[in-house]
Amino acid sequence: MNKKVFWPFALTTLALMLNGCGGGSSNINEDPNSGGNNGNLTSGSCKPNVSGTASRDSNCFEFALDYPVEGINFDCSTALGQHFVTTLSQGTVTGTCKVGDTARFYLQGKSDKQIFLGSVKLDTIGKYTAFVNNGSQKTSLPVYLRLLDLASGITGKTPATLDKNDETIKVAIALVKIFQSIGFEKGDNLIGDIQPIEITDEKKDLLTKLSQSVTAADFQSGAYASLLKPWLDVSPISDDEAYKLVVQTTNLSNAGTYEATDILDVFLFRGCNLNSYEECEKNSSTALRDSVNSMYLVTDRQGYTFGYGLQWNGVRKDLTDPLNLVRKVKPVKMNVNAQNTWLHPISREIQSTTPLRLSLSDNPNEDIQIYQGKLFNDYAIAGNEFVYKTLTNLNTGNPQHYGRWRQTLGGENYNGGVDIYKGNKISFLESSVFKTAGNVKTGENYIFPLYANLTFNFAQTAAQPVNLGIVIDEHGDIRTDIKPNATTTDMSGQCATVTGNNLIDSLGVQQYRIGTTAATLDDPTNSDRSVYMRMMLANPKFSNIDGAMIGLTFIGPSAGTAKLNLFNLLANKVDNNSINLNNGAKGLASWYNAHAAAQASYNAIDKVIPAPTDEEKALAQRIVGTVTIKLADQSIPACKAIKTKS
Repeated sequence: MNKKVFWPFALTTLALMLNGCGGGSSNINEDPNSGGNNGNLTSGSCKPNVSGTASRDSNCFEFALDYPVEGINFDCSTALGQHFVTTLSQGTVTGTCKVGDTARFYLQGKSDKQIFLGSVKLDTIGKYTAFVNNGSQKTSLPVYLRLLDLASGITGKTPATLDKNDETIKVAIALVKIFQSIGFEKGDNLIGDIQPIEITDEKKDLLTKLSQSVTAADFQSGAYASLLKPWLDVSPISDDEAYKLVVQTTNLSNAGTYEATDILDVFLFRGCNLNSYEECEKNSSTALRDSVNSMYLVTDRQGYTFGYGLQWNGVRKDLTDPLNLVRKVKPVKMNVNAQNTWLHPISREIQSTTPLRLSLSDNPNEDIQIYQGKLFNDYAIAGNEFVYKTLTNLNTGNPQHYGRWRQTLGGENYNGGVDIYKGNKISFLESSVFKTAGNVKTGENYIFPLYANLTFNFAQTAAQPVNLGIVIDEHGDIRTDIKPNATTTDMSGQCATVTGNNLIDSLGVQQYRIGTTAATLDDPTNSDRSVYMRMMLANPKFSNIDGAMIGLTFIGPSAGTAKLNLFNLLANKVDNNSINLNNGAKGLASWYNAHAAAQASYNAIDKVIPAPTDEEKALAQRIVGTVTIKLADQSIPACKAIKTKS
């Protein structure tokens, strides 16, 4: 078997503004014979220009399909008489057109019979292709083109919600039924599991069996299914099953990390005790109380966002410059408890009625509420006019789309602006590695949900190691598995089950969402079948490991990549050494704690007032460390790693 690497996209703040470091890959197959029929089907009308120092290509736009389908035909509006096809490379199905083009998607073979899949104005999903530097190599960062975008390109309407009765959502369901049925027919996927599929030239040539082409009207009326029957039977998947996959791909396209922090000592999440961010910027009064913040979030495959932030708050007259807050004021940690309604899944606008909340205390009235903003180019929310124009290529700003936050603290109202950057996107999980009851056949073995225990060790202190039970569930998300009567150093689990979204398990213990899987790697020749993991612990429950990050890449110090090798486990060699956590880069810590690092900086200030407490001194000693993983207790039936589908 050939080695397959399914890398997630990667993006840091500097990728947009400067030319930062990060990771990711999206190579385009430029073979003029790829795509077959006419010998001129390449993956697009242009290739992103990755030479030079520019952080974006203003001429070529690269998109990636959230449902990975290779072999979809498309035409670009400025490439008259030319035809292209989506191609798979390193786990991503991509295509390109010129910036501002309208792309028309369809399936067609040698005959004139055609299945229309929508026309999409590409500037509605992104304005340009951004780049990231990965060592000496510069790679492009394609923008997701979603099933929802194709469906809207068929109906001409954008759905307001993910309502299965919405006209456009019904068309998205139809598209899923087609792609799932083709994959099922070829044996690429079981029903209900998203895997990359290829619609081959041979399959498209069989469109001659159709009595007529399938049009937008046929999708909207539902007639598409009967018209396709001579070529493809879409009945193996029900509308309800297809709808679940529409929601799943939508969540996947929004998943990743969201960060608001500083770039070269310029904080992008700041404000003051005035009525607006603009007033804070213009007012030079030394009586103001300034607030500077940072934020680190993970959004998982089921659409939940969690993480934490840091806040520095003080009177301007004592500090001269608001940025001196982070040098002279004690950082306060703000937890982001799991929430899934702050960012609209379709429009990607922050919902004012359900803002993102960062909690300083048990008093919700003191929460920072990020209540406004819109994600552009699939990677950033602008906090001001300059960044907005950069993201949108527009000459004028739109204050209704700027990132805005508010807070009531100490009897005063604060307001501010925030730039939020999205990175570390995720991809599908290959079924040869990520085996669940949903993607294996009866009688075959599967692994997930997988129960395990993490052990955290500390580099700067002799603190006792901490054990934490986790489970990587069948969706690819990670939650805790903490046993009843756990201690601060032993939070290992007993493999309890969870059925409700409140995550109270079958033993009555509150569990917590802490991460997700990013991608898979399938390299059996080197005994490596792995999943990449991202985790963030942000709750006082975690005590000495509260604030620890694993497998996350943010601006500044980070833990690097976390890879869980399942090869021996897949081979039924079940023991405590059969899986290992590998951070993927020598010299990097397995985990990193941004809160502890900020506290250490404060503690280092000479004669600081107030002086750090003993607890804060101890926190500052818990910045980095190593983490190891082993299977949960295999003597407990519920903990068995190898399971058989009945």
